[in-house]
Amino acid sequence: MFGLLSIYHAKKLEAKLLYFAGMMVFFTGGFYLGASVDFLTVLLTENNIPNGLHGILSFMWVAPAVITA
Repeated sequence: MFGLLSIYHAKKLEAKLLYFAGMMVFFTGGFYLGASVDFLTVLLTENNIPNGLHGILSFMWVAPAVITA
């Protein structure tokens, strides 16, 4: 949420560095996607997500976060 807000302000103020910071915050927040999906799956179905999917959902955000950093 804060990343998207930073991107909005960067476009409004035409601040290039703030745009990249917002992108980095957005992609870094994606690290929690695997844990969040697993938690919601356990709540709804009482089963964990398949093996390996947690890592894929979480760590697919590493490359975009590092590139924008």
